[in-house]
Amino acid sequence: MASAGIPEPPAGEAIQFDRAEFKTKVPGSVECSACRQPIDRAYYELNGQVLCETCVHQIDAGFVGGSRFKRFSKASVYGLLAAVGGTIIIYLFREITGWEAGIISILAGYMIGSAVKQGSGYRGGRVYQIMAVFLT
Repeated sequence: MASAGIPEPPAGEAIQFDRAEFKTKVPGSVECSACRQPIDRAYYELNGQVLCETCVHQIDAGFVGGSRFKRFSKASVYGLLAAVGGTIIIYLFREITGWEAGIISILAGYMIGSAVKQGSGYRGGRVYQIMAVFLT
């Protein structure tokens, strides 16, 4: 006996519970924010954007590529330039005002840390932290 609104299956067919079969678009289905393809199995979230497995691997490959030596060299040069700039700012502040202000040293340290981070391609890590501390 079927309740109101729920049809009974045909007499010869067995009911299967393994897989849902939809006649229309799957309710609540998601699509990749990058390639706009529907996601059928697993999805990833990056900064609030839903991504498929293929797009996530492409994004990861962008972070892994490149030469370590080149990143390290670029971070060193950027950090050294920021250190020279910070030293000039500290010197000029002291000469103009006659004050020894520690807050200006904090500004120089922030400049150096930001420069090393940008030079490393936003990688981060212990090596770049030590470099920034040494340059500061």
